[in-house]
Amino acid sequence: MDPKTSTAEGRKRSTVTSGRVRRRLNMTALSAVVAAPLLALAAAPASAAAVWPDHQSHTHSDYSDSVNVRSCADTGCGVTAVLYNDSGVYMQCYADGGSATGNYTSSRWFWVYYGSGSGWVHSSLVDDQATVPPASDIYNC
Repeated sequence: MDPKTSTAEGRKRSTVTSGRVRRRLNMTALSAVVAAPLLALAAAPASAAAVWPDHQSHTHSDYSDSVNVRSCADTGCGVTAVLYNDSGVYMQCYADGGSATGNYTSSRWFWVYYGSGSGWVHSSLVDDQATVPPASDIYNC
């Protein structure tokens, strides 16, 4: 056996082995990069209702015994629910939509969660308001 040949073969085997190890390490790193966002997504709440703030607000109208919940931040949008005064709601975000007069005139609306539903309520009809972020648009948070 020629010593030059065995050394060259050894280097070749070593290079092939280290290439395999590198590919496995790269695949492991790639798997971690791909898996991390998926795991974060799996750990996220199933619905926005799961991330309600700790602060509960209440509905109240000085002129009626109930408050309309709407499908968008405007009185021209459909009423999706009616809440009686002093119903507990959790404010998620706000939007400036159509101007309306409830207890005062404003274009500010809040996206609220209540019981098993959610929707837009005019700002003047929400007492004990929490600080919430703006919505991305007037149709959802």
